[in-house]
Amino acid sequence: MMKGFITIYQKFLLIINNLVTSRGNVDEVMNLSFIVIYLVVPILGVALNFYVFARLIRVARANAVRFETTSALPLCAMSVSDSVCLLAEFSQVVFHWWIVRAISDADQKANRVLVFTFFCKANIFLMHTTSAFSVWSWLVLSILRYTAVFHPLKYRTIWRQPRDALKLLVVVCSLCESWILLVVVYFPSDNKGPAMCAENPSIDQHTIKMAHLMDICMFYAVPAMLRIFFDGIVLFHCYSPYGTIDEPPSLYERRYAISLPSMERRMSTTENDFLNSGANMALVVSMAQCAGQQMTKKRQLYQKRRQAMIMRSITISALNLLCNLPHHIHRTWLTLMDGDLQEQQVESEFSKYIESITQVLYFSQFACNAFYLSTSIYETTAHTRHAILSSGPKTVTRIESRDDE
Repeated sequence: MMKGFITIYQKFLLIINNLVTSRGNVDEVMNLSFIVIYLVVPILGVALNFYVFARLIRVARANAVRFETTSALPLCAMSVSDSVCLLAEFSQVVFHWWIVRAISDADQKANRVLVFTFFCKANIFLMHTTSAFSVWSWLVLSILRYTAVFHPLKYRTIWRQPRDALKLLVVVCSLCESWILLVVVYFPSDNKGPAMCAENPSIDQHTIKMAHLMDICMFYAVPAMLRIFFDGIVLFHCYSPYGTIDEPPSLYERRYAISLPSMERRMSTTENDFLNSGANMALVVSMAQCAGQQMTKKRQLYQKRRQAMIMRSITISALNLLCNLPHHIHRTWLTLMDGDLQEQQVESEFSKYIESITQVLYFSQFACNAFYLSTSIYETTAHTRHAILSSGPKTVTRIESRDDE
């Protein structure tokens, strides 16, 4: 493996030297640029996801209940799946640029083809499955965000629903992407082209097209529309002039125990007692008004911070959808083409550049996910939760409280 990286490094130096001396080939420079990006994006994404995973593990150790009943658990699962997908993409680059090129044609016999076919099947299956899981995990986060805004009491009483939803997603994504294990094979290099992982031509092409369209629909179109729906409602609620309703001062007074002092049932008959009672009454009312104003400012500040956090998370969610969009449009376009036209389009230089750009954007989404997880972990930092669990033979009671800032 080290020899392969040295070869790539030597080629990189040669192309840079040619570029400096104005003898560089533009196509060669473009290909190298995509290769560098394919190597940099996975390394950067895995590093960020590792940081996120370590941060969430600290949250889990500090408060296991808080970890499993907030969005921390889906974020942690998505961080792991994104890392696996990026590592699979990195191994695919290494596979094509080192293993296939380092092994001579004489070594590419039946045993090697079987090993490489197994690698292709497992690698592409992992990429598709973890990517699909990540897309649906974003939907789980959108649903949790919607529940926290519109049904806060229900959100506070969530127990095992996120864990069960993630388990179901793992099973469904694995089953739905299992068709890749039957379709993908390894083709050794020959006169027609280099070695590659591709679809088995002996399988009916109509069946493969239907599988691709189903995959695009289930693991991009449907969750994307649902995410836009839930996030759109939350966004409209947070920034609509009728979205938030301030509580009346009386609720703040009751919440923070601001009330008038208890008065004796018997009334004073002297003038001094009457004046003292009136002064005390005015002082208490003044204190209540000041406290109410402070609570109002505090609530407004909290709402602004919450809206900023929600806006930031929705913005990065939209960027995630946009990074996915070119890849799925290009994939749908190629899937709907006829066989001969599709082969000509795939072989064209322009199509190769377009595909490379869409692939770079597609895998950049996982670095985008890691950036979101490392900067905007929703409801997992800066707040304290205390939980008291009392379990009986058949029931589990959960009582929580949260300190307002």
